[in-house]
Amino acid sequence: MTVRRHPIAVAAGPDRLSSLPLDLSLCARLRATYLLVRVHELQLAEIFYRRLFAAAPQLSPLFRSEPQAQAAKLMAALDAVVLHLEQPARTAAMLEELGRRHARYGAKPEHYPLVIELLVASMAELLGPAARGDALEEWRLALSLVAGQMLAATARDPVTAAPPG
Repeated sequence: MTVRRHPIAVAAGPDRLSSLPLDLSLCARLRATYLLVRVHELQLAEIFYRRLFAAAPQLSPLFRSEPQAQAAKLMAALDAVVLHLEQPARTAAMLEELGRRHARYGAKPEHYPLVIELLVASMAELLGPAARGDALEEWRLALSLVAGQMLAATARDPVTAAPPG
């Protein structure tokens, strides 16, 4: 069995992962699942934010944009990650800046697991019977790696949270 690199994994420090071949079949599966939900972007965002604010109403003040603008931001970040699955280093800087920005808005490390679970659950709801468990697990891992990059940036460069309002 050949060990392959996850398409969203970026090594901290010297790139210890660069010698591993990228798991291109995983790239294809992540992209295929994403394309199924991407065509329903507003519906995905609506499901996700409804679930998020029901599960954690205290997070609602962190989202200052109008719902459609917030949906566009969510999809733009996911688009960037999916577009560069074969080149994870291309999204690393974007994810680091996204992590710092979220920290300034008041996002905390403990919020990330909830967001991951609710985003995966939203994908499952949107896809219905087309949502395969293994595809959702692959997305759960991918989003965990994304969150890890976002959180690593805030751990390296702590930021002051923006005041609410």
